[in-house]
Amino acid sequence: VGIMIEIDSRPFRALEQQVGALGKDMDWFYRELLKMLASQLEGDIIENTPVQTGELRQSWLITDVAQNGDTYEILICNNKEYASYVEYGHKQKPGRYVSAIGKRLTANWVDGKKMMTKSAAAFEAIIDEIIRKAVEEMFKKALGG
Repeated sequence: VGIMIEIDSRPFRALEQQVGALGKDMDWFYRELLKMLASQLEGDIIENTPVQTGELRQSWLITDVAQNGDTYEILICNNKEYASYVEYGHKQKPGRYVSAIGKRLTANWVDGKKMMTKSAAAFEAIIDEIIRKAVEEMFKKALGG
């Protein structure tokens, strides 16, 4: 289970030309921005991940930034085999005894916790402001302010 964050660098091309030498550092800026965004989103996802043993929370990871043409991408994922079942929900067989919980199952379906989905939706509402602040900070540093 995972979520991809992407930045299309094309809207920034005019800015790169206007600031001259700063344009040389734009690749670095895109990569650092994505890492910062991914780290913040991962923290929210971890906070929203239910805890039974702690393994699911500890299994979230962020990949390296990849460039695909004008797009920079980073992936936040969880490699636990049961992560997708916790996220999206799953079927189960009522009446089956599960020793780990010491009970018999009663429902046909268990709703997912949507820890990644909910975190991504909340993050989407604030991502533009985060990017705006990062761009302002970059210009302040570049212009010596």
